[in-house]
Amino acid sequence: MTVPPITAFLQLDEDRTAQLMQAAQRGLLSEVRYLLYGVSPDLRDQFGRTAFSWAASFDL
Repeated sequence: MTVPPITAFLQLDEDRTAQLMQAAQRGLLSEVRYLLYGVSPDLRDQFGRTAFSWAASFDL
């Protein structure tokens, strides 16, 4: 598996949402697993939520 640069996953957009958070918000399990490889899941968005908390809301 080829893993893109970690910095791409850590960059937050204008809503302070990283790609990992976006995938979790959308319930995209395979993308969440892929993005978690080598990335800290502790980033928080503008609401203080982590990707884990978003994933939990989708029962992933």
